[in-house]
Amino acid sequence: MSTKQMNRFYLVTLVYFLVVSFLFYYLPLPIPRWISVFVMQCLIYIPILLLYLFLSKQPVTIYFSLHKLEVKDGLICTAIGFFVQPFMSMIVLLTSFIQPNLVQESIKNESTAGLIPLLLISAVQPAIFEELLFRGVFLSGYQRRGIRSAILISAFLFGLFHMNLQQALYAFGLGIIFAIFVSRTGSILSTILPHFLINSYNSIISYFVTKPNPVTTSQVETITFQDQFLFVGLQCLICLPILYILFYLFFRRHPVSPVSELEHKEFFWTISICLSILIFVGLGVIPTLKWFIS
Repeated sequence: MSTKQMNRFYLVTLVYFLVVSFLFYYLPLPIPRWISVFVMQCLIYIPILLLYLFLSKQPVTIYFSLHKLEVKDGLICTAIGFFVQPFMSMIVLLTSFIQPNLVQESIKNESTAGLIPLLLISAVQPAIFEELLFRGVFLSGYQRRGIRSAILISAFLFGLFHMNLQQALYAFGLGIIFAIFVSRTGSILSTILPHFLINSYNSIISYFVTKPNPVTTSQVETITFQDQFLFVGLQCLICLPILYILFYLFFRRHPVSPVSELEHKEFFWTISICLSILIFVGLGVIPTLKWFIS
């Protein structure tokens, strides 16, 4: 598929995602909320993935990178996913002045069913479906432009898909890292594992932090921004050299990513991409800004 066709496919995916999400969140359903979210995610991702396979008419293994992952690569990629989390927390903290922590609020709403259902809808499903879509479909779909462009574009689209500024910022960074993992290892498992770890860690922490505790609730003191910044900043400083070593080990195992000799320099900023950005800003960014909702 050409760049223009891939851009159009992304716009369709984004609009379909928003429509299905709207229907499931605002229509009353006689089923538990976590089951509703589980069904919603299946109805969003599975038809889109199948539609792309139908349109592309190529083997599944080509677009989804369904190749074997070596154990060492899996451990390194998963470790990177763990030690990169403080930097995500720093982004959330620095943007807390303009936008509330929507992820934590969402987990709080979904946590009433218990930890296991919460992990299923917040960690298992996103790790599988989002990786197949962005590090599978879009990373491979844009590779005709060259692997470097495909990595940046798939990460950019991954950020837009989160539909809020806070998540978009760290999703873009993670999208670059994850796309590099897949392009170097040839396996989608190299990103499913760290994606699952990151989402599970954040879900578990948010679950226990937001869970009411009548014994200690009255004794909890408000932590200042300065204290949070120093704590998260210290975590970043500790994790930074560890990440350097882990990335060194990874690139030493995979020193060169094959670059296609035939790179199609097609125009990227088509109407479909511009409309996707407008949707992101109009429906995802502006309504979540603190100055707007207040």
